[in-house]
Amino acid sequence: MQAAGLVLTTAAFCVNPVLGAVGFTAAGPAAGSAAAAWQASMGAVQAGSLFAWCQSAAMGGAAVGGVQAVGLAGTALARVPRFVEGIRARLGGAGGEGRGLLGGG
Repeated sequence: MQAAGLVLTTAAFCVNPVLGAVGFTAAGPAAGSAAAAWQASMGAVQAGSLFAWCQSAAMGGAAVGGVQAVGLAGTALARVPRFVEGIRARLGGAGGEGRGLLGGG
């Protein structure tokens, strides 16, 4: 589970640098870039297409929220095992014989 969380978090952090490397910029596809060639090959860009999503993310648009959500989900997923471990320790192991959640007992 931690590995999956790390992969999601890393992917979210890499999206904008990768988009920039292929030519997606805040002002639109850079002239002569792979992004510009892709746009030229498709004609009219359809709303909701992968190209539109990439351009939106590069421009800081709506797609950025999705990228950030993936990053946060990855971070949370990576923390779940440690959270569960803490609960088990607090309960005194898998059998539950411990101090209890409120520290009594």
